[in-house]
Amino acid sequence: AAEALELAEESGNITALGWTLISQARIDALRGRFDEAAAALDRAEELFSQSGSAWALARVHNHRGWVERRRGDLAAAERRFRDAIRILKPVEDRGTLCESQRGLAQVLVARGKIDEAERYALEALETVGPHDNISRSTTRMALGIVRAAQGRDEEAETLLCEGIDVLEGTDVRLIRRELVGALVEFLRERGREGEAQELETELAAYEPAAA
Repeated sequence: AAEALELAEESGNITALGWTLISQARIDALRGRFDEAAAALDRAEELFSQSGSAWALARVHNHRGWVERRRGDLAAAERRFRDAIRILKPVEDRGTLCESQRGLAQVLVARGKIDEAERYALEALETVGPHDNISRSTTRMALGIVRAAQGRDEEAETLLCEGIDVLEGTDVRLIRRELVGALVEFLRERGREGEAQELETELAAYEPAAA
């Protein structure tokens, strides 16, 4: 990654450098280095602002939303996801748009804005493409989280389980880890400790892949 960044710097191509910085930010975020990820995304945002690429800027906002959420700044995460959605709706990048919508829905639940969270979770389900299995799973999870916050537990559990089932037979461990983690939290909050612990065994198996 460092070599790719150096080559992009030397090329003088600000678009190539911007995308390389996004890739570096994703690696940093996976390693828990959120400040470094945010710094790389700040540089990418500046470069894409210079080049006038609205779509690329939206991707930066989307990635930054996840970084801010993971480091606990929910207000900043909400703002970034809203910026991404505002830019992406006209350009019809359904893959990134639905992830920004579901990300915003989850942040809004965490901030207690349940009605608005429901709206964005439902929009994410409408946006996702029929063959995008990763986002078909994550958008179901997001609506499941909303339904749990609304006290609609049966529907919530069904959606959370459906999200996991969509990924059956795939090897997207980081996404599956997020989905299983959401179900574990749901079960634990309802006193279903035995079921939660069984699933946590699966989560533990994913830890090395997520490191």
